[in-house]
Amino acid sequence: MRIMSLDLGSKTIGVALSDELTITTWLSELTQEGAVRHTTVTRAADGELLAQGYARWGCADMSTRTAIAVPPAFADALNQQSMCYQGTPR
Repeated sequence: MRIMSLDLGSKTIGVALSDELTITTWLSELTQEGAVRHTTVTRAADGELLAQGYARWGCADMSTRTAIAVPPAFADALNQQSMCYQGTPR
């Protein structure tokens, strides 16, 4: 299960096909209830923030359709993947 939010602000994004974009993502929260991963998209040439968002993840037992604690193996994999970030973008 996940809940996502994308904030484009009040502007229209002007991106050319030739623009190089930098996409940064980091884990900001990991508990037994779930995880939150943030993402930003910037234009590489000038660093302008084009979009930002987050995804809130949780685990569910699909047979009962109820929330369950994040399995330790999944939490360990997320921690290993995000060890460099420590909750802030690199």
